[in-house]
This record gives sequence, C-alpha cells and structure tokens, in this order.
Amino acid sequence: MVTHYPSHLSCLEFGQLIADIKANAPGIENVIVSTHCQNDLGLSTVNTLEVEEYSGLQVQPHKAIVGANAFAHESGIHQDGMLKKRNTYEIMSSEDIGLFRSSESGLTLGKLR
Repeated sequence: MVTHYPSHLSCLEFGQLIADIKANAPGIENVIVSTHCQNDLGLSTVNTLEVEEYSGLQVQPHKAIVGANAFAHESGIHQDGMLKKRNTYEIMSSEDIGLFRSSESGLTLGKLR
C-alpha cells in the first residue's frame, strides 16, 4: 500500500491519517505501508521522525539520514575512511539529528585473503 498526501499537512495531521489507516484497515499488520513525505521548508528529516513518533510505524533501519543504521559502517574500507576523514562517507553528523553512531564492527571487517 502506498499513500501520498498533500505536503501542506502538518506532522500531527499526517500521523493521525496513518493512525486512522492502522485502526480501520483489517489486516493492516500484514501490509507494508509506504509513505512519501515532501521536503517542505527543508523539514524532511523532522517530518519523517514526527510521523514515526505519532503513527507508531518505524522507519526502516537502512533509511538514509533517519534510519537507525544510517551512520553505521560495516565495510573495512568505509571504517578506514571514517577514521581518516569522516566527511568522506558522512555529509552530516549523526548527533545533529539526534542519532548516535554505533561502534560495533560488522561481519565484513577484516582483510581479504
């Protein structure tokens, strides 16, 4: 199911629309709900996080900028680049948008043989 609403809705109104869909659509727990939020006034990140908070739907972990794993780097070459010059792989600080970097290493870290 894909929804598209006018971009003039407030975050609260948009969240309420999604909450209404969840409350009134039988079997909605078996459906992936995808929404498209416009970037009005440069508030795309804020809007996404607000919709997540009010609707109870979680942003995909791999979603750019706002996903929980958006600032995680598993590849050894990415981790090396991060140590040398962080802005090579990150155009902004995770802390600037309320996320915190994971220091866990992924399974792919290490030398190739």
